[in-house]
Amino acid sequence: MKISQSIAIFAILLPLIYISSAIAGPAQKQSATTVKQTTPSAQQTPVAASQPLPVEKPPSVTIPATGQPVAAQKLSDSIKINSNDLAGIKAAEIAVLSNAFYAAWKRVSDSCSDMSILLPAYEQQTRAYIAKCQECRNRSYSQQEMILAGCAGSDTVADCSKKLYRWCSAPSEPSILGILGALSVIDEYDKTAKDEFVKSVLHQK
Repeated sequence: MKISQSIAIFAILLPLIYISSAIAGPAQKQSATTVKQTTPSAQQTPVAASQPLPVEKPPSVTIPATGQPVAAQKLSDSIKINSNDLAGIKAAEIAVLSNAFYAAWKRVSDSCSDMSILLPAYEQQTRAYIAKCQECRNRSYSQQEMILAGCAGSDTVADCSKKLYRWCSAPSEPSILGILGALSVIDEYDKTAKDEFVKSVLHQK
């Protein structure tokens, strides 16, 4: 009796097992095919993973007071100064050159003009004086010339020779008084001109 019941139950379940196998078979094949297609081949070159592009950061500047970097701001196309922004800045007032400066500079200029005339004349006189001194050293003097030179009977030859030399060469000695005077004026008024220039240009209120 039990055997007959088992056979009857198996006969009922067998068709169900067959139908389940028929349905599961194609699905397993399709799944295997899908896995095979998606699985990369051992010989296929792997594709490198894409790297994120670097993000450019704006340049930064460091504020000396805090030492903290901040993003640099783009300058405007134009700007107009606000007077309030200049508070605390002392403005220098430059005055025009004073009349005293121009008066002193005129004296310097006039003296330089005089020097341009005096110097060539002085050079010419100096060359003539050197030649005259050489002549006075080498010449002979008469008794009359000795008297004119101030020689006395009590003078030695050396003393009389000195008197004769000075008497002979003195008239040709170039005058340096004019040049010294011009240089003195230049020195005096050049200093005055400098002082007046500084007072005018660097004058501040």
